[in-house]
Amino acid sequence: MSTLSEARSEFWRSYTSKVGTFFIILLTIISIVVVLTMPLDFGTKYWSNPIYWVDNPKASPPAWINTFMQDKLVEHQIISSNAPAKVEDLGGSYLKQYILAYDFKYNQFPSFLTFRLTNLVFYDKPPVIRVYIVRPDNKLISVLTYPVTVEGLNQTSPNILFKSEPKRFLLSGDPSLFRSLSDFLYKEFNITYSPE
Repeated sequence: MSTLSEARSEFWRSYTSKVGTFFIILLTIISIVVVLTMPLDFGTKYWSNPIYWVDNPKASPPAWINTFMQDKLVEHQIISSNAPAKVEDLGGSYLKQYILAYDFKYNQFPSFLTFRLTNLVFYDKPPVIRVYIVRPDNKLISVLTYPVTVEGLNQTSPNILFKSEPKRFLLSGDPSLFRSLSDFLYKEFNITYSPE
Protein backbone atom coordinates (compact mmCIF):
# COMPACT_ATOMS: atom_id res chain seq x y z
CA MET A 1 0.00 0.00 0.00
CA SER A 2 2.85 2.34 0.71
CA THR A 3 4.24 1.89 -2.82
CA LEU A 4 0.93 3.06 -4.30
CA SER A 5 0.86 6.18 -2.12
CA GLU A 6 4.54 6.80 -2.86
CA ALA A 7 3.87 6.52 -6.59
CA ARG A 8 0.88 8.88 -6.28
CA SER A 9 2.88 11.48 -4.35
CA GLU A 10 5.78 11.14 -6.83
CA PHE A 11 3.32 11.61 -9.70
CA TRP A 12 1.75 14.77 -8.21
CA ARG A 13 5.12 16.25 -7.29
CA SER A 14 5.94 16.79 -10.99
CA TYR A 15 4.60 19.92 -12.70
CA THR A 16 4.34 18.03 -16.01
CA SER A 17 2.07 15.41 -14.44
CA LYS A 18 -0.30 18.09 -13.16
CA VAL A 19 -0.46 19.81 -16.56
CA GLY A 20 -0.99 16.48 -18.35
CA THR A 21 -3.77 15.49 -15.96
CA PHE A 22 -5.41 18.88 -16.43
CA PHE A 23 -5.41 18.45 -20.23
CA ILE A 24 -6.81 14.92 -20.01
CA ILE A 25 -9.66 16.14 -17.78
CA LEU A 26 -10.26 19.14 -20.08
CA LEU A 27 -10.42 16.95 -23.21
CA THR A 28 -12.76 14.52 -21.46
CA ILE A 29 -15.11 17.37 -20.49
CA ILE A 30 -15.03 18.79 -24.04
CA SER A 31 -15.79 15.34 -25.47
CA ILE A 32 -18.77 14.90 -23.15
CA VAL A 33 -20.10 18.38 -24.02
CA VAL A 34 -19.73 17.67 -27.76
CA VAL A 35 -21.58 14.35 -27.47
CA LEU A 36 -24.40 15.99 -25.49
CA THR A 37 -24.79 19.15 -27.61
CA MET A 38 -23.99 18.19 -31.21
CA PRO A 39 -26.49 16.26 -33.36
CA LEU A 40 -25.70 12.58 -33.74
CA ASP A 41 -25.46 12.85 -37.53
CA PHE A 42 -22.97 15.76 -37.44
CA GLY A 43 -20.10 13.63 -38.72
CA THR A 44 -21.98 12.22 -41.69
CA LYS A 45 -23.91 15.42 -42.39
CA TYR A 46 -20.88 17.72 -42.47
CA TRP A 47 -17.43 16.16 -42.04
CA SER A 48 -17.97 13.20 -44.36
CA ASN A 49 -20.29 14.96 -46.82
CA PRO A 50 -18.56 16.00 -50.07
CA ILE A 51 -21.52 18.21 -51.06
CA TYR A 52 -20.95 20.37 -47.95
CA TRP A 53 -17.24 20.72 -48.73
CA VAL A 54 -17.85 21.86 -52.32
CA ASP A 55 -18.70 25.31 -50.94
CA ASN A 56 -16.35 25.01 -47.95
CA PRO A 57 -13.05 23.64 -49.27
CA LYS A 58 -10.93 21.69 -46.80
CA ALA A 59 -7.73 23.12 -48.25
CA SER A 60 -8.80 26.69 -47.52
CA PRO A 61 -6.95 28.01 -44.48
CA PRO A 62 -9.03 29.44 -41.63
CA ALA A 63 -9.53 33.20 -41.54
CA TRP A 64 -7.72 33.61 -38.21
CA ILE A 65 -4.40 32.60 -39.80
CA ASN A 66 -4.13 36.11 -41.27
CA THR A 67 -3.59 37.43 -37.75
CA PHE A 68 -0.10 35.93 -37.84
CA MET A 69 0.81 36.73 -41.45
CA GLN A 70 2.24 39.90 -42.95
CA ASP A 71 0.96 39.20 -46.48
CA LYS A 72 -2.70 38.37 -45.97
CA LEU A 73 -4.03 35.21 -47.59
CA VAL A 74 -7.29 35.38 -49.53
CA GLU A 75 -10.07 34.35 -47.14
CA HIS A 76 -12.73 31.91 -48.25
CA GLN A 77 -16.00 33.81 -48.58
CA ILE A 78 -19.50 32.91 -49.62
CA ILE A 79 -21.49 35.89 -50.84
CA SER A 80 -25.18 35.33 -51.45
CA SER A 81 -28.32 37.17 -52.43
CA ASN A 82 -31.94 36.01 -52.25
CA ALA A 83 -33.67 39.04 -53.71
CA PRO A 84 -32.86 41.07 -56.83
CA ALA A 85 -31.49 44.57 -56.35
CA LYS A 86 -33.29 45.77 -59.47
CA VAL A 87 -36.16 44.41 -61.62
CA GLU A 88 -37.00 45.75 -65.09
CA ASP A 89 -40.17 44.87 -66.98
CA LEU A 90 -39.22 44.27 -70.61
CA GLY A 91 -42.77 43.67 -71.84
CA GLY A 92 -43.52 40.02 -71.19
CA SER A 93 -40.19 39.19 -69.59
CA TYR A 94 -38.17 40.57 -66.72
CA LEU A 95 -34.56 41.52 -66.22
CA LYS A 96 -33.55 40.83 -62.64
CA GLN A 97 -30.22 42.11 -61.38
CA TYR A 98 -28.58 40.59 -58.32
CA ILE A 99 -25.67 42.68 -57.11
CA LEU A 100 -23.05 41.06 -54.89
CA ALA A 101 -20.35 43.42 -53.66
CA TYR A 102 -16.88 42.13 -52.89
CA ASP A 103 -14.00 44.30 -51.73
CA PHE A 104 -10.80 42.52 -52.76
CA LYS A 105 -8.09 43.70 -50.36
CA TYR A 106 -5.42 41.01 -50.70
CA ASN A 107 -1.97 40.80 -52.28
CA GLN A 108 -2.66 37.43 -53.91
CA PHE A 109 -5.17 36.16 -56.43
CA PRO A 110 -7.92 33.81 -55.27
CA SER A 111 -7.31 30.17 -56.15
CA PHE A 112 -10.80 29.70 -57.58
CA LEU A 113 -14.12 31.44 -58.12
CA THR A 114 -17.43 29.60 -58.24
CA PHE A 115 -21.01 30.65 -58.89
CA ARG A 116 -23.84 28.65 -57.33
CA LEU A 117 -27.43 28.82 -58.50
CA THR A 118 -30.24 27.50 -56.27
CA ASN A 119 -34.04 27.59 -56.33
CA LEU A 120 -34.36 29.05 -59.81
CA VAL A 121 -38.07 29.84 -60.30
CA PHE A 122 -39.59 30.71 -63.68
CA TYR A 123 -42.92 30.23 -65.46
CA ASP A 124 -43.21 30.07 -69.23
CA LYS A 125 -39.74 30.70 -70.68
CA PRO A 126 -36.48 29.53 -69.12
CA PRO A 127 -34.14 32.40 -68.29
CA VAL A 128 -30.63 33.16 -69.44
CA ILE A 129 -28.20 33.61 -66.56
CA ARG A 130 -25.43 36.16 -67.09
CA VAL A 131 -22.70 36.90 -64.57
CA TYR A 132 -20.51 39.98 -64.82
CA ILE A 133 -17.65 41.31 -62.76
CA VAL A 134 -17.53 45.06 -62.40
CA ARG A 135 -13.99 46.30 -61.96
CA PRO A 136 -13.17 49.23 -59.66
CA ASP A 137 -13.00 51.44 -62.78
CA ASN A 138 -16.63 50.39 -63.57
CA LYS A 139 -15.67 48.31 -66.61
CA LEU A 140 -17.71 45.12 -67.09
CA ILE A 141 -16.25 41.69 -67.70
CA SER A 142 -18.64 38.94 -68.73
CA VAL A 143 -17.71 35.74 -66.86
CA LEU A 144 -20.70 33.49 -67.52
CA THR A 145 -23.61 33.11 -69.92
CA TYR A 146 -25.84 30.14 -69.17
CA PRO A 147 -29.08 29.63 -71.11
CA VAL A 148 -31.23 27.41 -68.89
CA THR A 149 -32.63 24.44 -70.80
CA VAL A 150 -35.50 22.34 -69.49
CA GLU A 151 -37.50 19.56 -71.08
CA GLY A 152 -41.25 19.47 -70.43
CA LEU A 153 -41.91 22.95 -69.07
CA ASN A 154 -44.86 23.26 -66.74
CA GLN A 155 -47.00 26.11 -68.16
CA THR A 156 -49.40 26.58 -65.23
CA SER A 157 -47.35 26.36 -62.07
CA PRO A 158 -43.85 27.69 -61.50
CA ASN A 159 -40.88 25.65 -62.64
CA ILE A 160 -38.28 25.28 -59.90
CA LEU A 161 -34.79 24.11 -60.77
CA PHE A 162 -31.78 23.33 -58.59
CA LYS A 163 -33.84 23.05 -55.41
CA SER A 164 -32.27 19.97 -53.88
CA GLU A 165 -28.90 20.17 -55.65
CA PRO A 166 -27.51 23.58 -56.66
CA LYS A 167 -26.02 24.19 -60.08
CA ARG A 168 -22.36 25.10 -59.64
CA PHE A 169 -20.10 26.84 -62.14
CA LEU A 170 -16.35 26.85 -61.64
CA LEU A 171 -15.74 30.24 -63.21
CA SER A 172 -11.99 30.23 -62.76
CA GLY A 173 -11.66 27.01 -64.78
CA ASP A 174 -14.14 27.80 -67.54
CA PRO A 175 -12.63 28.24 -71.05
CA SER A 176 -15.32 30.80 -71.93
CA LEU A 177 -14.02 33.01 -69.11
CA PHE A 178 -10.62 33.03 -70.76
CA ARG A 179 -12.21 34.11 -74.05
CA SER A 180 -14.15 36.85 -72.26
CA LEU A 181 -11.02 38.12 -70.55
CA SER A 182 -9.07 38.06 -73.83
CA ASP A 183 -11.85 40.03 -75.55
CA PHE A 184 -11.97 42.49 -72.68
CA LEU A 185 -8.20 43.08 -72.73
CA TYR A 186 -8.25 43.59 -76.49
CA LYS A 187 -11.25 45.97 -76.51
CA GLU A 188 -10.19 48.04 -73.50
CA PHE A 189 -6.39 48.03 -73.69
CA ASN A 190 -5.55 46.71 -77.19
CA ILE A 191 -3.70 43.78 -75.62
CA THR A 192 -3.84 40.39 -77.30
CA TYR A 193 -3.32 37.35 -75.13
CA SER A 194 -3.65 33.70 -76.04
CA PRO A 195 -3.15 30.55 -73.97
CA GLU A 196 0.18 28.77 -74.15
